[in-house]
Amino acid sequence: MKRLYAGLAWLVLLAAPARAEGPGVLGALRGEVDRLFARFSALPEHPVYYLSTGVFDTRYVRISAAWGGVLEHKRDADRVLDLEMRIGTPALDNTHHAWGEGGPGLPVTVDDDAGALAADLWIEAERRYRDAAEKYVKVVADRAVKVKEEDPSPDFCPAPRVSFSEAPAALVVDEDAREAEVRRVSAVFRRFPEVLESSCTFSAQVQTRYFVNSEGSAIAQVRPLHEIRLLASSRADDGMEFTLYRHWVARDTASLVGEAEVTAEAESIGRTLTELKAAPLVDPFIGPALLSGRAAAVLFHEVLGHRLEGHRQKDDNADQTFTKKLGSRILPEFISIVSDPTRDTMAGTTLMGSYRYDDEGVEARPVSLVDRGVLKSWMMCRSPVRGFPASNGHGRKQAGTGAVARQANLLVEASRTMPVARLRAELIRLCKAAKKPYGLYFEDIEGGFTFTGRTTPNAFNVMPVVVRRIFTNGRPDELVRGVDLIGTPLTTLARIVAAGDDTGVFNGYCGAESGYVPVSATCPTLLIAEMEIQRKQKGEERNPLLPQPAWLRR
Repeated sequence: MKRLYAGLAWLVLLAAPARAEGPGVLGALRGEVDRLFARFSALPEHPVYYLSTGVFDTRYVRISAAWGGVLEHKRDADRVLDLEMRIGTPALDNTHHAWGEGGPGLPVTVDDDAGALAADLWIEAERRYRDAAEKYVKVVADRAVKVKEEDPSPDFCPAPRVSFSEAPAALVVDEDAREAEVRRVSAVFRRFPEVLESSCTFSAQVQTRYFVNSEGSAIAQVRPLHEIRLLASSRADDGMEFTLYRHWVARDTASLVGEAEVTAEAESIGRTLTELKAAPLVDPFIGPALLSGRAAAVLFHEVLGHRLEGHRQKDDNADQTFTKKLGSRILPEFISIVSDPTRDTMAGTTLMGSYRYDDEGVEARPVSLVDRGVLKSWMMCRSPVRGFPASNGHGRKQAGTGAVARQANLLVEASRTMPVARLRAELIRLCKAAKKPYGLYFEDIEGGFTFTGRTTPNAFNVMPVVVRRIFTNGRPDELVRGVDLIGTPLTTLARIVAAGDDTGVFNGYCGAESGYVPVSATCPTLLIAEMEIQRKQKGEERNPLLPQPAWLRR
C-alpha cells in the first residue's frame, strides 16, 4: 500500500540556493576546462593530453529514529569537485595500472557562481597536474626495468563527444509526515526485548552530476533517490551478533513503499531476531542448498560480477579467473547474464545501479556478459583490454577517485525454470541422494566480499543472516545461525542445477578501487548441488546485565 500525503501546508521544498547570474555550473566548467587544457596541453615538458572535470551536486533530507525518538533530522546540500588529468599518450600515461587511485573530492560552493567555481578548479588543477607529472615519470621508469606485461593494451581509448543536459530538479519532501512515520515504525522494536540496537531511516536526495572534458563532451544528468532503511541487531548468549536489514528505494516519494508494509517488516525482523538468539549453531557443512533470489543475486555479484569487470583482465596482480575463458561455457546453458545500466526497474522494484552516462562521459548500454552459459564480454571503462578496444559505459567512481569498470545492474536470467515449491522438492531429493539429513535454505543475506588478487585465495565469503535447515524426513524447517557461505567461483558456478520462476532484487552500495557506487543485482531462486559453509566469527561482548526497561514497552 502506497501512502500519499496531501495538503500543501505539509510540503517542504528543498530548493537549490539562488542562482547567480552567469553560465551556470555546466557553462562554468566548459569555459574553465577549455582554458586549462589550452595551457596544460601546450607545456613543453609533460603536456596534458586529456582533461576532464565533474561536479557531484547533492541536495538531501535524512531523518532517522530509534525506539520512537528522532536521532537525526538533517536537510543540507553539498558539491564535490572532481578532476582528472592524463599525461603521456593514450598508449602509456600516468594512470597506468593505478586502478582507482586518487584523493578525496574537493568541496566547492553550492552556489552557481562561475567565478568561485573557476577559482576552485584552477587551484585543484595545479595540484592534480603536479601529482600526475610525478606519477608519469615513475610509470616510464618502471616500464624500463620491469618485465613485459601480459596484456599490452593502451591505458586510454577515445569516446564519442556527448552533449546532454537534464533540467535541474527540486527535492520535495513532506518532512513532518516522514518524521512522524519513522518515529512510529522505529517504536515497533520496543516490543522486542531481544533487540539491542535498531533504527528506521528515511532519506531522499537529488544528485546532479556534471561532466565536461577536453574532447568536447558536456553532460548534466539528474538522479533522484528516495530510500527507507530498517536496521536491527541482537546477540546470542555466546556472543554471536546478527543484524537484519531491509531497504526500499524509489525515484520519488509517491512510489516509495507504504508505512504499513514497513511496519510489518519491522515486526518480522523483531520476531526473527528473537528466534535467532535461541537458534542452534550449525557445524561446517557441505551439501545441497537453496538460495532465495535476493541471496543468489548477492552471490552472483560477489562470485562472478567483480571478475567480469574489464580492467581486471589486464591487471597482472588480479586472479584473472575468466580472462582466457571467453567463448567458453562457465555456467549451465539455461543461465544468461546481462549488465544493463539503462534498466530502471525489475519485478516492480527500482534498480539503484541505473544511469544514462557513466562517470567517464560514455553512454550506458546493455552488455551481454554470459549467453546461455557461454562467456561473451566484459564490463568496460575507457581502459581497453585485449580484444575490447572501447568502453561500453561501465566506467564508474566515487568523487575523487579514478574511474574503473564496475558493476551497475547485473541481471541474471534463466531460460528454464520451475516453481519454487518444486525446487524445494528437488533439494530434498538431492539431499537423499547424497545421504544428507538436510539441506540449507539461504533466505536473507547481510552482504559479502570476494578476493580478486593473486596473492590471496581465489575465494568469496557471503554472509547470510536467515538460514533454515530443510530436513529430508518431513521434520519442520529449523532456523539456524552462525553460518558463512564460502567457496571458489569455478566450483560454485558449475554446481548450479536449477532456477525458480521468481525474481529477487538486491540493491546496495558496492565498495572497490574507485570507491562506493550504487549497484543492483537480480536473480531467480537457485538450487545448487553442493555449497560449503563455515562458522561465522563470534563476538566476545556479553548481553546486557539488566532487562529492557518496562516503560519502553508502553
